[in-house]
Amino acid sequence: MKKLTLFLISIVLFGCSSSSDSEEEEPQGQCGTVTITNVTQNFETLTISWQSQGNFNYFEIGYDATSNISGPINNNNSNTNSSLPFSNLLTTSNSSSASDEANAEELNFYAQQNETFSFYIRAQCANGQFTNWNGPFILQLDEFCEKPYDLNIFADQLSWSFNGFAITNASYFQVEYGLQGFQLGNGSQSISNDMFVDGFAMEQGNAYDFYVRAFCENNLGWGDWAGPISYFAEQDFNLCNPPSNLQYFVEFISGSSAGVRFEWDYNGETEFEHVLVSNNADPSTGNISTSDTFGWPVYTGLSTFADYDFYVRGVCNDGTRTAWAGPLDVNP
Repeated sequence: MKKLTLFLISIVLFGCSSSSDSEEEEPQGQCGTVTITNVTQNFETLTISWQSQGNFNYFEIGYDATSNISGPINNNNSNTNSSLPFSNLLTTSNSSSASDEANAEELNFYAQQNETFSFYIRAQCANGQFTNWNGPFILQLDEFCEKPYDLNIFADQLSWSFNGFAITNASYFQVEYGLQGFQLGNGSQSISNDMFVDGFAMEQGNAYDFYVRAFCENNLGWGDWAGPISYFAEQDFNLCNPPSNLQYFVEFISGSSAGVRFEWDYNGETEFEHVLVSNNADPSTGNISTSDTFGWPVYTGLSTFADYDFYVRGVCNDGTRTAWAGPLDVNP
């Protein structure tokens, strides 16, 4: 009788244990779980963090303005996104967080409407199935100063475009540059009220990185840095080097009168002062003329029976002058 009683008890206990184990099994079609823990906004960069349980191939993050999301989220564990109710989908193999560059104008539009964004996440498991979508995680959007775009550099001039949405108008811009790979905050800086800056000092044979950001009205302050855009200097620019390789060419001779064109190597400068004086005279005794890089000066009315000295110097960005290059002996 005791053996029969113990046998019946063991059957009951086994049955209870089996029932409990069955209840702890994963739901049908589920291969793991993933949960959004935080979403942050830094200008137009949205960073999503999550926790997960399972062995996953990759994660999918969908988001949109909350007012745009309607209807049920598809949880059929299939590899299709055609019926999903959000317009932005980020796929990543990162295990716990990822960032996405959203459309700046779109974010500012919804921020000005006091709109929120909703975020959802799911993962593909090792067996090819998907977890259910987790969400929504709601983010209140902040307005921000948008960053410039279409950065372009030619010679010593950097230009860009800016098209702030609605009230995000730029008051001015800040440019920072330095040797390629420099850390922001350690470069040379300048301010511009226009969408370009020129006159950068660069040394031949070096590569440089350039960044630009906007300062916006309505208390939005500084925007994010755009860049870097890189440039390799094939010549010196704005190092306040004197011109070199002075040459002259006789343009015409009419009787005893001649016209003479002068040329030189710019050596990185764009503005110059030049003077033609009698042989062995000091350059300060002559009439100093100015020129740029858009043509060469021509002196006319020179006597074919006289000798002259030609001098040229660069006008530097800060207004200082280089040393005179010359004299170049001229005998037309």
